[in-house]
Amino acid sequence: MKSALLFAAAAVALGACANSGMAGGAQTASSDPRDCFQSALVNSFDPIDETHVRISINARRNYILTTAASMRTTDWTRPLVLDAPNQVCVGDVHGVRLIGSEPRRFFVVTNVSRVPDAQPAGS
Repeated sequence: MKSALLFAAAAVALGACANSGMAGGAQTASSDPRDCFQSALVNSFDPIDETHVRISINARRNYILTTAASMRTTDWTRPLVLDAPNQVCVGDVHGVRLIGSEPRRFFVVTNVSRVPDAQPAGS
C-alpha cells in the first residue's frame, strides 16, 4: 500500500514537472525541434548523382534525399512521388521512398538532410 502511494505521488510530481515545462507557451509545430515536412508539399525533384536527389518544398526549404539503389536509369521527365507513412523528418526515414520512372520503380530513402540556407554575400 505504501509503495502504491509513493508511486502515485511520483507520477503526479512528474506530471507537474512536464506541464510546468510547457507553461508559458504550449508546444506548437513551429517549435518542434525536428525538421519535418509533408511529402505532398514537395514541388520539385532534381538529380544530383546516382543516389542523391535534391527536393524543394519552397524557395527556402530544400532537402537532399539519399537512396539505397542507383537512380541512374530514372526518367526524370516522368512524375516522381515522395511516399511516406507520415511526415518526412531529417534523421527519420522509416518507410520513406521515391516512386517513379517507367516502368514504375521504388527507391528506398536511406537519409534526408536539410540544405543549409544560402548566406547573403558579405556575411
